[in-house]
Amino acid sequence: MLTIDSLDFRATLMSRDVPIGIIKSRFVEPLCSELLPLYFQRGGDVAQWLAMRAVDAHRTNSRLLKKVLRLKERDDISTALHFNAVTITDCYWVKPDNSILTWEDVRFKENQFDNLSLHGELSAFSSPPSRTPELTNIGSYEKCWRLENGRWWMYKQATPETNCQGLFNQKRKKSAGNWFQVPGALPLWAAHILLTSFFSIRLILSDIVSVLVSLKWTRTR
Repeated sequence: MLTIDSLDFRATLMSRDVPIGIIKSRFVEPLCSELLPLYFQRGGDVAQWLAMRAVDAHRTNSRLLKKVLRLKERDDISTALHFNAVTITDCYWVKPDNSILTWEDVRFKENQFDNLSLHGELSAFSSPPSRTPELTNIGSYEKCWRLENGRWWMYKQATPETNCQGLFNQKRKKSAGNWFQVPGALPLWAAHILLTSFFSIRLILSDIVSVLVSLKWTRTR
């Protein structure tokens, strides 16, 4: 069983079809430093990086998904590596030693387990295992990816409060997205990654502000 402390393998870190680093145990030996994730440019740990790409094991539907896919090892590292650590939100992946896999082979082209991941629908147990982006769909809420008209869309369960916040965020993303689609501004894939990172940070800051406001309110009562 692979764990963060016992991870010991050789592989190539890829950006689409470009080799950008050699993975040696827990470290990456750069092949193309400018294309490496910032995490590795700053000496990040491979095991931690893989674990951060895995679906949240505390989500009920993620545990059902692992059963449907018949995962023998269900720790975070094994979960991420099951489909080469590919995600919808970036173009990095892990190519095993002596593998002839290409980006076209590993990138996600369908998702047969969206309803299981979002709603826990047990009908998925009758489906054969297939490549799905849900094993690297991170976050604490039940959610799924759906491919509609050639584009991936995320659907997420939430409370009424987070739904309101989500609608506000979508408005902001749409406005920013329109700017990024101006010719010469940024490629759409780059805009998507940038926006995803920006709004993740904004949500974290929003949570911190909420806690501080709550503490202030408690002290002034």
